[in-house]
Amino acid sequence: MSLHNPYKQASSNVPLKRIACDVSEDSWRKLKQYYPDQGLQDAILSNLFFSFFNEFLNLHLTPPSTPDEFTSIKNQLRRLVQRRANPPAP
Repeated sequence: MSLHNPYKQASSNVPLKRIACDVSEDSWRKLKQYYPDQGLQDAILSNLFFSFFNEFLNLHLTPPSTPDEFTSIKNQLRRLVQRRANPPAP
């Protein structure tokens, strides 16, 4: 099975946005050591974001219009990230 960037499907011609984040030099070095192909690195990171974004969409949030709504959304996103970072034991 080959790994592909889900945002670069042949059937989809949507504009793409390159994003960036900070990671430790050690983590990045290890990823590059195991996966030196930049295209594969792109596919791995894009799949992680794609998976996160699908969970984000499942929260069925509406854009905030008050400070309290913004705080509520921040808390829901914080819980989502924490759940993904610390999944329950099998």
